[in-house]
Amino acid sequence: MNNNQKLIDAVNCKFPQNNLIELYYNIGRALPFTAQRFPDGRVSDWYRNQYVQVVKVEPHGRFGKYGKVYGYYFRNGERADSSDSPEDSWCKKEDTEPKEIPCCGCGSWFLLDIQGEPIEGNEVKVLGLDDIFTFGKYKDRTIKEVIDTDWNYVKWAIIDSQRLIADIDAIVEYHKGKMVLRQIWWYFFYCE
Repeated sequence: MNNNQKLIDAVNCKFPQNNLIELYYNIGRALPFTAQRFPDGRVSDWYRNQYVQVVKVEPHGRFGKYGKVYGYYFRNGERADSSDSPEDSWCKKEDTEPKEIPCCGCGSWFLLDIQGEPIEGNEVKVLGLDDIFTFGKYKDRTIKEVIDTDWNYVKWAIIDSQRLIADIDAIVEYHKGKMVLRQIWWYFFYCE
């Protein structure tokens, strides 16, 4: 798996909390990138066929979590009008300048692809099992060590708190392996 895909998977484990500006920061301010709202087709299958390409972000507010996001609309993989009704369309197929994307500050955005490179100094590292917590009660301990002693803390730090970008597949796989070992140990200790 390439580094971009690993980052995309790590960011998407935060779904449905991400808005477009959070995606922008979570990928190191790389532009352009593509994202989709309601990839599960929550309202209708129509959502599965559409996405946006983000080309410009203007964050504001105390923590920069909100602001304006500009880009283009795609349907079935091609530039398209964002609505069949021209007066309701926020972006038209023939637009040459990016348009403000509605609902950019709302959740339920799913990262599809990163076409740009992160801004220098903003590169995002996807944490693995051997990386070290830099905060909290397990500061200076590896993720693997904390999984061995306190899975709920790891789950909170990676998924619930939205604080870390981590290789969720490797972490869950390691945790599952530890669970199987504990079950085997328990069986032989108590059942033999």
